[in-house]
Amino acid sequence: GEAQQATQLQYNLMAIQITFIVGVIEFAMGLLRLGFLTNFLSHSVILGFTHGSAIIIGLSQVKHVIGIKAGNAKGNNVRFIKN
Repeated sequence: GEAQQATQLQYNLMAIQITFIVGVIEFAMGLLRLGFLTNFLSHSVILGFTHGSAIIIGLSQVKHVIGIKAGNAKGNNVRFIKN
């Protein structure tokens, strides 16, 4: 309903704002020539972050690919913890 649309609109606005802030930070870091800091991250850390992101994104899209409408499991978790 209307509450869900308002919540989605607020979520979209926050996503745009955080994207803009990150862009400004990255731009400032570029101007300050701070790219050398990435040399301190090991190859394993970068691979782990990249693979983890790919797995999370891929799994979140499976429901759309196979056409399953998943419900919210919030209530089930509460019942499971109480038992």
